[in-house]
Amino acid sequence: MDQEPSQAITPIDATSTSELMGELTHTVSKLVAKHVELAKAEAIMQAKRQATMAVGFAVAGLLGYAGFLLLVWAAVLGLARAMPGWAAALVVGILVCAVGGLIGFLGYRRRVRQPLWRTRETLAEDGRWLRPRTT
Repeated sequence: MDQEPSQAITPIDATSTSELMGELTHTVSKLVAKHVELAKAEAIMQAKRQATMAVGFAVAGLLGYAGFLLLVWAAVLGLARAMPGWAAALVVGILVCAVGGLIGFLGYRRRVRQPLWRTRETLAEDGRWLRPRTT
């Protein structure tokens, strides 16, 4: 598809079948190479995004865990003044689980939902383009 300026475009009637097949083979191999290159670039980009998300989860988890243990202990001790200690620990434990579930859900929403979507879209477009020309 990329024509070099020095190449003259010959009429299709004057081109032999072997030359056409050679050009088709060359073009298809270039197309496949471009698809592989696109898939690699897209996979690297999405892997970096996933790694960033994972690091964020790890840091948030560690810092949150350390501070949270202290807050939970303080909440249990504070509630133990108004109710039995086991009931205070149960109430605080339920709240801890609810907050943890919410944070997990928010993190899950940041996942990659359609991996390699550009590559799949381009391959589908090429398939639609190639289908009428091969029949």
